[in-house]
Amino acid sequence: MRFHPEPDSSCCPFIDRDDSRCASKFKLGRLHNAFGICMNEYQRCATYHQILRESEARHTIPIAINGRVTAVSHFRRLRATGT
Repeated sequence: MRFHPEPDSSCCPFIDRDDSRCASKFKLGRLHNAFGICMNEYQRCATYHQILRESEARHTIPIAINGRVTAVSHFRRLRATGT
């Protein structure tokens, strides 16, 4: 399933995935950073964008359309063109 974060959510949607790349933010001396970024401004976090890209890449498949190979999401609806 392709992941789309809630637009009105202020908390990082990946916060409960226990990703090791996020572990350094949750040390006692850095909790203020975790609350500042992970709970308020996660869109500014490079790790968030990396996890999002990885998530989207896992949920795409290559298909050929008119001889050109492209990646399409498993859940993207293709419109019939009648040709």
